[in-house]
Amino acid sequence: MPLHYGEKIALSSVMDSGFSQSEIVSIATRTLLAAGYVIAGVHRQPHHIEFKADRITRLGAVLQLLIAVTAEHEFSTEEAADIAHAAVNQNRVPVLVAQVGNDEQLGWQGFLDALGGAVPAWRVLTNEFVEHLAVASTNQLPVGLTGEAWRLFEDLVADGLEFCFGRRVNRLGAHKRGKKVSDLVAPLPDFSVVVIDAKATATQFDANWPSLRALVEYVGKQKERQKGGGEVIAALVVSSKFQQDVSALAQISGEFLGEARVALCFMTADALAHMVSELKRKPDTRNAVRWKMLFRGGLIEKSDIDREVREALTERCETREF
Repeated sequence: MPLHYGEKIALSSVMDSGFSQSEIVSIATRTLLAAGYVIAGVHRQPHHIEFKADRITRLGAVLQLLIAVTAEHEFSTEEAADIAHAAVNQNRVPVLVAQVGNDEQLGWQGFLDALGGAVPAWRVLTNEFVEHLAVASTNQLPVGLTGEAWRLFEDLVADGLEFCFGRRVNRLGAHKRGKKVSDLVAPLPDFSVVVIDAKATATQFDANWPSLRALVEYVGKQKERQKGGGEVIAALVVSSKFQQDVSALAQISGEFLGEARVALCFMTADALAHMVSELKRKPDTRNAVRWKMLFRGGLIEKSDIDREVREALTERCETREF
């Protein structure tokens, strides 16, 4: 059976991945699609689900996989043998994905990492994402959508960063009204943390010190919350445009570093859309990007993104066809 857009299939239990039952298979599907695979079919078995996933290799041959995903710690010897037999009958290569895995089976997180990280949201993979992000960044609603433009912008920024980082972004601002929290908190692939404010504005965002005072407080709170976990390495402001030029934003970032002890970065919605578009071309490089270099402070421009993606592509040693 073909897989329909947005379809969700529940597993029998929850994988230890931070996602709910109903999300596991749809996350696997989105991640495979983003990595360039075609889902030819999905078949439910009593204790696992099988994906028929195809991809054209660099030599033009079609790589045909039978990916079996279970919520159990690992497949039993008998189950693994049955799946291997089914794969042979279908002229496919078996790939076993379990919650933990073993020497011959991928763990759930290892499976996602091999494909460049999870893709939790569909919206970033649609043709409308770039247009919607651009319009919402100006505090306007895209045609056909309802609600509050600023809230939509937060969600679209979160969608974009979730794809780029391959990690779920914690959405706080619009979802925690009345509380003094940042809009978003995002873990990088190495589980370092970036604190994010999404500023939808019809003109240009004025990154003056008073407008950033609350962000200093949010960074301080996240440092407390992240003790024993990921280190807060940067704050990020995303908006349509900024009043200040590159030099002025660099100076503001330096002042912020002195106050909050982390780098402050700025990114336009256009640059974020560009980063998403570039990483969609080669999603498995997302874990290879030197994110800490990109978030070292000041305005993140398209040329910075291009350089990091290019270096990730040229310097990485590829050892698998994934």
